[in-house]
Amino acid sequence: MSTRLAVSVAAAACGLLALAPASGAPISIGATVPDFTLRDQLDRTFRLTGHGDSLIVLICGDREGSRWLTAWGRAARAADSVVAAADSARVGRPSRTPLIVRYIADLRGVPGLMHGYVRGKFKPAKNPVLLDWDGVMARIFGLSPRVANLFVIESRGTLAYVNAGEAEPDRLSAFGDSLRRLLEPPTPAAKP
Repeated sequence: MSTRLAVSVAAAACGLLALAPASGAPISIGATVPDFTLRDQLDRTFRLTGHGDSLIVLICGDREGSRWLTAWGRAARAADSVVAAADSARVGRPSRTPLIVRYIADLRGVPGLMHGYVRGKFKPAKNPVLLDWDGVMARIFGLSPRVANLFVIESRGTLAYVNAGEAEPDRLSAFGDSLRRLLEPPTPAAKP
């Protein structure tokens, strides 16, 4: 075996080469997202279904894309804060849509032998990280490598928003605007 081939095989085994795209086309906006279950670094389970009328923001990235996850998460929480402040000013019971933000690490290139070691690199935190060892997110949504991937799922389980990229100010602003519109309660119809 040539040295070049041996290095390529070893790199592939360690998940260092680019992964082949997931089979099948990713779902599109308006489609129902299939249910899935992932575990975080503390071995707690997150299942997509069962969150009532919440809006779910999934922020996913591979190792290179992970540096952008926190900025996108802050933008989601800022949008939620703006809507919450407006909602608290309303008379009566608050009616905004609850928000759930989950970070997901795309770990499908990590060999099984390394799972325990890699899990240990994710320290307990205020915002746990779901560990996607099997490429669940790539199969459902398709993922862009080396950037953050965002998916917003409405309470009825439909995909409402998709974005992928670095945390550039104009992208964060556009995401915040879109998320605020999704979080705001519907305006009552005017009576004739």
